[in-house]
Amino acid sequence: MFEIHLSMNDVPKMMPAFAALSSSDDPTECINEFLECISSGKPTMLDDLRELTVVIARADTNRNRPYDGQPHTFTGQRGRQLLNGINMRDIADCLVKAFGSACNDQLTEEAYRRVENDQFTYQELYDLDLNKSDPVAIIQNLIVEIEKRMNIYPNVPELHVIEQ
Repeated sequence: MFEIHLSMNDVPKMMPAFAALSSSDDPTECINEFLECISSGKPTMLDDLRELTVVIARADTNRNRPYDGQPHTFTGQRGRQLLNGINMRDIADCLVKAFGSACNDQLTEEAYRRVENDQFTYQELYDLDLNKSDPVAIIQNLIVEIEKRMNIYPNVPELHVIEQ
């Protein structure tokens, strides 16, 4: 049996995982799809979340490791994408946005708007309590922001519906 205990504080940290597994871009829909999956007993999204967690947890930084994660994640096919057309400053800027997005529960609405509009400053990073952040969410957000800068977001392989 697989139990999930979520508080409202956990939801923002889980959003990248929900979004990666959901068919919707709307955060509310992502959560609703996940909760519906749990309550209906459908294993697909729940199993996907478990598999994603296991693959990420065992991942190291050995550059020669296989791309054996789910295709739509950075540990899978999506992670093979080579960088093109962006510079080091772009990557640093993407990292700032990734931190801001992952720590959104610590931001005011105005600060989060600045994150979304490329106006969040490097100095504002010092206001974040990184002990309350999810490091994997930061990595996932970084990948998304880099894809956006490269104009290839969402960079996911063709997905096929599997009938249950």
